Amino acid sequence: MAWLKLNNREMFDELKGRYSRSLSKVYDAEFREVMETVKAILQPLSKDKGKPGALRHAGSNSSLNREGSKRSIGGGGGGGGGADSNPADSSSSSTLSSIAATLGSSVATLDNVFEKVLDALEPMVDSEETFCQAFFDLQPSVQQQTSTLTSSVMSTVSDDCTILSVDSGDSRQSLTRQEGKQELDELLKQIFSSAVSFLDALASACHSVSAEFSMQMLVRSADRSDRQSGRGRHLGYLYAQLCLRAKQRFDQFIDQIPRCGVVAPVLSYEKFASRAGPVFRDSKRLPDLERAHEKLLETLVNLVERGRSGARENTARCENFHRLESIVRSQRMQRLDRMRRDLSDRHKQNRTEYVRNYMGRPLEKLSEFFDGVEQNLSRGVTPDEVGYLQQYSRAELKKIIRDYPAKDVKRNLEQLRKRVEKHLSEEGSLLTAVWHEMQQTLLAQYNQFNRLIAQCYPMPIWLWSSPIMICCDSLMTSAAEAVPDMFSLLFCNWFINL
Repeated sequence: MAWLKLNNREMFDELKGRYSRSLSKVYDAEFREVMETVKAILQPLSKDKGKPGALRHAGSNSSLNREGSKRSIGGGGGGGGGADSNPADSSSSSTLSSIAATLGSSVATLDNVFEKVLDALEPMVDSEETFCQAFFDLQPSVQQQTSTLTSSVMSTVSDDCTILSVDSGDSRQSLTRQEGKQELDELLKQIFSSAVSFLDALASACHSVSAEFSMQMLVRSADRSDRQSGRGRHLGYLYAQLCLRAKQRFDQFIDQIPRCGVVAPVLSYEKFASRAGPVFRDSKRLPDLERAHEKLLETLVNLVERGRSGARENTARCENFHRLESIVRSQRMQRLDRMRRDLSDRHKQNRTEYVRNYMGRPLEKLSEFFDGVEQNLSRGVTPDEVGYLQQYSRAELKKIIRDYPAKDVKRNLEQLRKRVEKHLSEEGSLLTAVWHEMQQTLLAQYNQFNRLIAQCYPMPIWLWSSPIMICCDSLMTSAAEAVPDMFSLLFCNWFINL
């Protein structure tokens, strides 16, 4: 092949292309067989699936363990042997079939199957790479490197053994090695064109059975990727792709973890209230039910308040008091009015703290600027004179507003909304109330800025009053999703009119 590569490159490339296309079909078929076997083993572990179907024949599934892989690729020096599996040998298939029966927990079973597949992949890919590298002469041998380097050095020595110059043979040889490495990588990507999708399917199958297993997948794939680091092997590329997909599943798992949420006793109380109401509605024993509600609510309030201080615990208290208030309001018992008001106060207090903790002080530079304006006004500086102070001039205000482009304001508000959605659990039904309070906080800040601009930086009313007031009125009545666009427009009006 080395001679053909030097003397007839076109035929060499054609032969290499035929080989890669043929082996790609072989490995693609084997990956599909392996994936079906894995799914059949994992199927009983998934609650959302029916009874597992019968396993297919074990012909190409022999690559699911190390011995099967070495046997399947042993002939032909690497890739071609993958198609010559012996259907009579079903040892690996029987081993896989017994996994679900021998291992108790789903995570342990997933771990076993996941490791078996990766253990089979390593020798298969490494052997194929070694064969292609040697058969297609895609990297110069040690002898070639030595002879080229020697001739390069000898050509720089004169007859009197004085070194005249240094030839560029070293750089040419490095370039040759780099080109050979790139050509080998391209060939292996063609041969294992379905390997990345296979690993993605493996990660999806394991994640669908147990989202928690994404942690093990990420650790296992990262460890294997680290072991391949620096070797320059194609297996390192495949493990890097698997690690990326495992990280995506891990992020999904984290996003699905319930946030602070409503505690179980509150949910139990909600069930009790919904069932007891119809039973006692027309009974003379209704006062007994009201006293029971009072006792339960006092216990639940103490339970929720016992949580430690902090942003996460504050979110939990906010959600639980909001849920308790909704439950008490739905009971329509006059005796519980005092408790309802207490729950409402606690809910609002914790909601305000949550908004302050997670929202912070938006538009901080503008806030500091107008804080200084108000301080000057409180010291007796007239509004007309404020604009002539160098630190609080109209030009300085315009410069600060320029630091808040409309796109950035919109993006920050959207990120704030997403952060709130992640913090609050769905069962708390609190998202709308919290986001509304954040809207009101932003509007209050905007109205304060607007008042100071009108007071200290006057301009013709037709330049700014109508557009801003229209936007403000629209903002007050708009849906939560429209807030970023509205604030972007407000900032544009500010900048244009100053």
